[in-house]
Amino acid sequence: MIKPLKGYKIVEFAGIGPGPYAGMLLADLGAEIIEINRTIPSENGIPLPHRYDLLRRGKKSISLNIKDKDGKKLANQLIDTADALIDPFRPGVLEKLNLGPDDCFKTNKKLVYGRMTGFGQNGPMANYAGHDLNYISLSGALAGIGEKDSNPLPPLNLIGDFGGGGNFLVIGILSALLSREKTNKSTIIDASMVEGSAHLMTLFFGLNAAGMLDKERGNNILDGGAPYYKTYKTKDEKWIAVAAIEEKFYLNFLKVLNLDIKNIPDRKDKNNWHKIEKIFSEKIYENSLSDILKKSEGIDSCITPVLDLNETIKNHHNIERKTFINIDGIDQPGPAPRFDNKQLSNPSPPVKPGENTKDILKNLGYTENDIVIFKNKGSINY
Repeated sequence: MIKPLKGYKIVEFAGIGPGPYAGMLLADLGAEIIEINRTIPSENGIPLPHRYDLLRRGKKSISLNIKDKDGKKLANQLIDTADALIDPFRPGVLEKLNLGPDDCFKTNKKLVYGRMTGFGQNGPMANYAGHDLNYISLSGALAGIGEKDSNPLPPLNLIGDFGGGGNFLVIGILSALLSREKTNKSTIIDASMVEGSAHLMTLFFGLNAAGMLDKERGNNILDGGAPYYKTYKTKDEKWIAVAAIEEKFYLNFLKVLNLDIKNIPDRKDKNNWHKIEKIFSEKIYENSLSDILKKSEGIDSCITPVLDLNETIKNHHNIERKTFINIDGIDQPGPAPRFDNKQLSNPSPPVKPGENTKDILKNLGYTENDIVIFKNKGSINY
């Protein structure tokens, strides 16, 4: 099938975390993503050989020195041909280089200018340095994650960088592109990881307002406090996830463990949670992971194995659905979502910085001799 974003061109200034993730999502959906890399690699983020830098899959790359007059001119020419732009820098960085929204809108009046920051484009912390952990600590998300008596635990960088960052940038860009069909106007997207991760907490703000959220971490239904929404270790040192919230699933869960509800303390009373957890923990530890899964097969008990990255690609459901794909010998998640019940075709492997510099410049009308001159001046690299 034709990918839904085929025909759209997006220029992405290379960054780390949410910006590259947003670009990857858009590339998976068919947009042409041209990544502008530095001529000299930065030391930001976690160093990773480009072959394994999966957030760069499906993209093209040009290496430009945007502090150089010619490099900046080439960036401007690329942006003039784009439907959207991804700016991963702190507020004001691209303005200082005359590549900010006002500058770009002069020659591309329909450009969607997507800005991805931690704290937003304004406010007292707008120019502070930070990473995912800092943003979710400020949004209220981090405080609720961790065991009852532990410190708040980093949930990888899934909530700030990806869930509350890259995803919201993509939502903003796609919304602006839809709006442009009616208005023919440019738009600036201000996507902040603090605000995005706060948005993910909407349900919990409602629970808190209703007096249904205990401020003590690990003492609520969805934070691992409830014995029926928790992970448990099996006899063979594996783990299962139990999410038997509704009564019908809870009763089935007890059935799997061969437990009679008459002998289990009332789960509605939080004071009983520790006792119930001890009963479940001991019972589950009598069984291997395969035993538990066999007993729960065909029964809606909300029991699943906790799989690591190597195990999940071998899971029968994931194999059937082709949840994971292999590109150049590297297993990775396939494009999502699906359209008309069909999986989108595999993207190309991660691009090497500057890999497409020559071809991109030739498409802009430059000759081989021009390109050599740009390289000798330090305006580009390849």
